[in-house]
Amino acid sequence: MQDDDVEPPCCTPTRSGSERRVASPDVKNGGGSPKSPSVAFEGGKAIRGTASPLIVDDGEAPIRKTRLRPFKIGATAVTNLEFADFVDATGYETDAERFGWSFVFQPQARPPGALPHSVPGAEWWQRVDGANWRDILGPGSASEAWDAEHPVVHVSWHDAKAYAAWIGGRLPSEFEWEHAARSGSVDDIRFPWG
Repeated sequence: MQDDDVEPPCCTPTRSGSERRVASPDVKNGGGSPKSPSVAFEGGKAIRGTASPLIVDDGEAPIRKTRLRPFKIGATAVTNLEFADFVDATGYETDAERFGWSFVFQPQARPPGALPHSVPGAEWWQRVDGANWRDILGPGSASEAWDAEHPVVHVSWHDAKAYAAWIGGRLPSEFEWEHAARSGSVDDIRFPWG
């Protein structure tokens, strides 16, 4: 699968073709290096999906089979510190920073329709103006909520793709990601540990 064939996930803001993406030439040519080790997978048979979805509307059924080529994937999620190195080196601005908002998890979700800027069917995800990878809960929250070693959040598919290119990599396909998440198993198990 080519990177260009991958569609961004649902529920992300769209932009008009007139908006320019802000990125240094270093983003496309590499220049960074991954800080965490990678895990190699030999390739071969792989599955994605499940025969027993927890949420039917998520579209995780049925099981689909494929054969993968060998690939490597980062052993851990990208941290805030790693993403900060990327931003500092390239001047990259994330989609959330450009749009001026992002969705933030609010566990005390209000009744459906009570908030005009929530995700239908998932009202606990609410629009917060000024939320981005630095201010994860909204403006001024960095000092209380941001931790250098936590996984970076509020990054879009485009942002993740730019980071991956900067470290000389690419985003995994859905099959590759799920194969890695299953620890290489081809069994329909909910968790890789059983």
